[in-house]
Amino acid sequence: SHTWSKIPSWLTLTDNGDGTATLSGTPTSAQIGFDTVRVELHDKTTHYMHNHCSWKFQDFIIEVKPCSLSISATLTDEFCPNANDGSIDLSLTDATGTVTYNWSNGSTNEDLSNLAPGTYSVEIEDSLGCKAVDTFTIVAGQDITNPVVSTQNVTIYLDSNGNASVSATEVDNGSSDACGIDTIYLDEYDFDCSNVGTTNTVTLTVVDVNGNEDTETATVTVLDTVPPTAICKNATVTLSGGTASVTTSDINNGSNDACGILSLSLDNSTWDCSNIGSNDVTLTVSDNNN
Repeated sequence: SHTWSKIPSWLTLTDNGDGTATLSGTPTSAQIGFDTVRVELHDKTTHYMHNHCSWKFQDFIIEVKPCSLSISATLTDEFCPNANDGSIDLSLTDATGTVTYNWSNGSTNEDLSNLAPGTYSVEIEDSLGCKAVDTFTIVAGQDITNPVVSTQNVTIYLDSNGNASVSATEVDNGSSDACGIDTIYLDEYDFDCSNVGTTNTVTLTVVDVNGNEDTETATVTVLDTVPPTAICKNATVTLSGGTASVTTSDINNGSNDACGILSLSLDNSTWDCSNIGSNDVTLTVSDNNN
C-alpha cells in the first residue's frame, strides 16, 4: 500500500490497489515554486509504525511554474472604406486544456471577422486559470486606386430618320474596381448621317464608389444601311419626229433619304414609234451612303 508523510494540500495521492499510485492535483498561482513530496510504501502484512517492520519511502520534487500563456494574432485591416471586412486570427502559446475568450465586442469566439475599423481587446483563460490580455487595432480601409477601364469598339446603324445612339454599357468591356464601380458614362452618345464614314472616338469614364476615376477611348463606327425611298409618278410624252424622251424629274415624285439623295437614274429614257402605248420604266435612287 501507499501513503504519504509530506504532501502539499493541492495534491491527492490515490492508491490504485495494484502496486501503483496516482498523484494528482491542480495548482494555482499561489503554489508557484518547488514542493517536496515524500511517498511511503509498505505491504499489507506489516504495520509501518512498528520498529521491526520493513518500509521504504521516496521523495519527489514538484515544480509549479508560473503561467506563460501568451497571445499573438494575424490582423487583416479593412480593405475598402465602409467594407467592415477586417479580421483577427488569434494564436495561443502554452495554453492548457479548454480556453475561454472574452472580447470587448461581446464575442466569445477565438477569432473575429467582418470587423469595422477600431480597437478590440480580448481576455483569455485556460483550464489552469492562466490568463492573458491583449488589444488589437483594425485600420480603416483607404481607396486611392483608380478603376481599371476596359473598352471595346462598337458598330451602330442609323435608323430611317438618320439617327443612332450608343450606351456606356455597350462600350464598356468589363471595367472593374476592387471596391466597386459607382458610375460609367460617355462623352458622346448620339450620332447621325454626318458620322458615317468617319472615325468617331468616344471616351468612357468609370468612377468607383470612393470617387476615383479613369478613362479609356473606343471607336464607334456608324453605318447607314437603310435604303432610300423611291417614289415615282406616271408621265405622258408625245413623239416628235418619231422620238420622245423623259428625265428623272419627269418620273421622280419625291424620292427621299434621311442622309440625302446622291443620284437618280432611269433604265430607259428614250422611245420611238414602236413604244406607242404604255411602257414600264424603273427609277433608281441612290443615297449618299449606298
